Amino acid sequence: MSRKVCGVIRYPNHDELVLAFSGGLLTRSVKVRTSLPLAAYDAAKVKLEIDNQEASLELPVTVVEVSPSDDPTGKSWAKLRFDSQCTPLLEAFVLRSDPSADETSQTRDKRRLKVAVIDDNKIQRDLAAQLFRDRGHEVFEAGDGLEGLALCLKHEPDVILSDVQMPKTDGWQLLRMLRARKRFARTPVLFLTTLNAEKDRLHGYRLGVDDYVEKPFSEADLMARVERCIRRSMVSMRPLAAVDALRGNLEHVGLPALLSFLELEQKSGTLRLEQLGCYILLKAGRPVRACMRELDSRDAGVDALHALLDLTQGTFEFVPGEVDEIDSVKASLGMVLIEHARRSDEAAAKRASA
Repeated sequence: MSRKVCGVIRYPNHDELVLAFSGGLLTRSVKVRTSLPLAAYDAAKVKLEIDNQEASLELPVTVVEVSPSDDPTGKSWAKLRFDSQCTPLLEAFVLRSDPSADETSQTRDKRRLKVAVIDDNKIQRDLAAQLFRDRGHEVFEAGDGLEGLALCLKHEPDVILSDVQMPKTDGWQLLRMLRARKRFARTPVLFLTTLNAEKDRLHGYRLGVDDYVEKPFSEADLMARVERCIRRSMVSMRPLAAVDALRGNLEHVGLPALLSFLELEQKSGTLRLEQLGCYILLKAGRPVRACMRELDSRDAGVDALHALLDLTQGTFEFVPGEVDEIDSVKASLGMVLIEHARRSDEAAAKRASA
């Protein structure tokens, strides 16, 4: 069954849309007047429009609650929550509807990037630097974190590549110092490293690293990851206040380890698995709702959470915020992980005996 548009959110101009998005539009519930007969957990759409523009966007939402209004036409108030896949759709719409979007896109495609490469190993540093020089980019090199920070303050690079294990000031310290400065809050930072333990990767994501590139790296992998991070930073409308969002890749940090960390920190908010159209809502570290399929909002309990725990690929982003949801999981994270391990063992045994 296809979703129906239940209401319209209108903005007087493009700037107001940008401000709404950067102010966390997608992370909170919205209310619209609707004539549709809706109930809690129904799947619907909400339409975004900009005055004096033909462009519009329909975004998938889930109904949180419906309440009567004083509208003489009999319309009701519908409280809606945006679905997890809305972020890339709205980011693309914001850019596409910008009157200067075409000009800006051409400028970005042609501009010469400034790249900082920071590594105490000169061979590795020169190897990475040369790949960018060969593509016509401007490259700056440093041999440790403190020298790298000075380099970044002087040249303000578009992307920063850094080793983690360095003498004097290591990559962790460099990343802390970079993210503490507003000018580098959104600058893509990638770690070139041999570290592959989940705890190390999670530590980096907590500090604000954008991606990891394993040493020894291939040219194709390095360039693909750098280009992806730069592209993501160009379309990102995250406000500076949201830099505490935790982002990363499931290839580097498994979902059980990530959820255990969020439970330990008693975090509340939305854990989005961006490329998969899935999300998990947490209240004080406890999962209270999980959605595995973007078009089935009723699949929100423990079975959906177990299905998500099997995922090993895709990016994740945890955005802190208030969560006002009925607990659909009805189990502690510890119990869920124990049961998931049991199910995984049973499935492995069945495959082995088949």
